[in-house]
Amino acid sequence: MAKPVKSLLRAIRMAIAIITIVVLAALTMSYLSAYVSPATVWWFQLFGLAYPVLAIGSIIGIIALYFIHKKWMFAGLIILLIGSPIHIRYIGGNWWNTSSSTPRKTIAVASFNVRLFDIYKWLHPQLDKSERLFCQHIKKLDADILCFQEYASDDRKTKHMHAKSILTAGGFKNYTEELTVQTKNIDFGLAIYTKGKILQNGLINDKNKLYSLFADIALHGDTVRVYNTHLQSIRFQQDEYSLFDGKALSKKSFFERVGGVLKKLKSAYPERIKQANALIKHAASSTYPVIICGDFNEPPSSYIYTTFNRKYKDAFRSEGSGTGRTYAGKIPAGRIDYIFADKHFDIHSFDILNDQPLSDHFPIITKLHLK
Repeated sequence: MAKPVKSLLRAIRMAIAIITIVVLAALTMSYLSAYVSPATVWWFQLFGLAYPVLAIGSIIGIIALYFIHKKWMFAGLIILLIGSPIHIRYIGGNWWNTSSSTPRKTIAVASFNVRLFDIYKWLHPQLDKSERLFCQHIKKLDADILCFQEYASDDRKTKHMHAKSILTAGGFKNYTEELTVQTKNIDFGLAIYTKGKILQNGLINDKNKLYSLFADIALHGDTVRVYNTHLQSIRFQQDEYSLFDGKALSKKSFFERVGGVLKKLKSAYPERIKQANALIKHAASSTYPVIICGDFNEPPSSYIYTTFNRKYKDAFRSEGSGTGRTYAGKIPAGRIDYIFADKHFDIHSFDILNDQPLSDHFPIITKLHLK
């Protein structure tokens, strides 16, 4: 083989090895992001956001190292194995999607970020008769307790969505809502609907920012406390969305848009950890078994997820299958909606209704049984 060809092959092998080492180092940082508080070092969470890409890139790189340097390949495999506690967070615990016998006395709890019930027709193609479609979804969920985020109350003469319609579709008897974001015609916030009796309800908020609504609900002879939460949103606008959606136009340069994303992430992370800590502290004082659900705006590799997972069981990890993508929008956010339950519950099933997107989130539902 001619020397120029050998030199070229050597350079290619070296380049592959260096790229793989860099990706593996970044993957290691993504593991650490699950344990380093964003209140301390916020940018660690960026590695957590990139975890799926880094994990796939590392696997490809390790396969390539097999043909280049087997010792380095084994080092890469060790790094992959070290991250097993993070890897399994992205995979449902019910690997084979098998069904087990469910006790008669279960509580079906669902969570759905409805994005104002698509009042402003954000979806493409647009929904035809969206109220009817949302009601069909609510009926299909057949939940005992349904938590809505970005829930809207429409005061226009031609209302887009009626509370009565939700009550009828879900067979609910009671509901509580808190609408803290107010516009000219539409107010929105959080709501909890239930087939049981609401004994008490309350809020957890900070400086007029509502991020959790709770209710003590008597149902099937038991009483449970349910928290419906929507942690701090990043509040992307069209400039930021244009990085992920070719149809979204922006006059800003690529670097300006990336800078805007980083600025908003830096602002959101400390808020989320404060909200998460306040919620967990509040839940610890409950005299009833606790269920926490909602839109957390964080992936499973995040510090926020770790904070909740230390104290509560993730319903998807217990009985879900696949990778559990809950975000239906253009941004590759993956699973950011969760239902957590405390030690008093056994989890019997978990499902995601992803057959037809009605929002930028899919509704999720789990069946729980009090021990």
